[in-house]
Amino acid sequence: MYNANEFLHELLRRYRQMEKEQRKELETLPEGQLTIRSSQGRVNYVQLIPASPGEKRIRRGITNNPPLLRSLARKKYLQRSLAILETNIPALEALLHVHQEPTPDAILRQLPHSLQALPPEFFLPEQRKKNQWATAEYEKDPSRPEQKSHVTSRGLRVRSKSEAIIAEHLDAHGIPYRYEQVLYIENRRFSPDFTIWRPDGLMFWEHCGLVNDSSYMKHHKWKLSMYERAGIVPWKNLIVTYDDDFGNLNIARIEAEITTLLL
Repeated sequence: MYNANEFLHELLRRYRQMEKEQRKELETLPEGQLTIRSSQGRVNYVQLIPASPGEKRIRRGITNNPPLLRSLARKKYLQRSLAILETNIPALEALLHVHQEPTPDAILRQLPHSLQALPPEFFLPEQRKKNQWATAEYEKDPSRPEQKSHVTSRGLRVRSKSEAIIAEHLDAHGIPYRYEQVLYIENRRFSPDFTIWRPDGLMFWEHCGLVNDSSYMKHHKWKLSMYERAGIVPWKNLIVTYDDDFGNLNIARIEAEITTLLL
């Protein structure tokens, strides 16, 4: 819902492009319209060309002319499609002229100025829960602290450049998270790279960097199997991303995961 304006603008752009392309195609199709004529239980397809001044209309059977039949069928389809677009485009333009996206920021900006001095969490109970979770103490993975050599702009120390990039993108979107919070599964201690707060429950994010290291990947696959036994799975509450063979991170993929699953 919070990307509604962006969606509507993209939809309008697509409709306008469709209209342009379909009108251009329509100009290439044969004259006349496709109609049918029934006789003795048989259906025959007919090309009907309206009469021009001083002449009679033309009715030409085309049942045995598949190329012309296909062209006129396509013409009928395009005419119906354009009629829909001619209704939808002005409707979308009018909607975008008055549409206000009901995001928290947009709503808060419309409150009386005297109330805007209050913390946002006064108006948003969910924001209050988020802030409380983000600032609470939690058990952190104490192992190999010397490997946390990459520092984010907010001062968080992480183990890899890719993790730092993920953290920066989460911060940019205002998404609360905990780095390497300890998680116990069957009396074993795990520490997902990121534990992320959502209103409907926690989300976990594992990033795999050493894809060319067989022992690392073996441990990674085992860890995912343990997560699954605890109900932590990609189709519900787990994001898993990877560096490529050269240690590079696809930042577009990171942004897509965030906007699709976390916003």
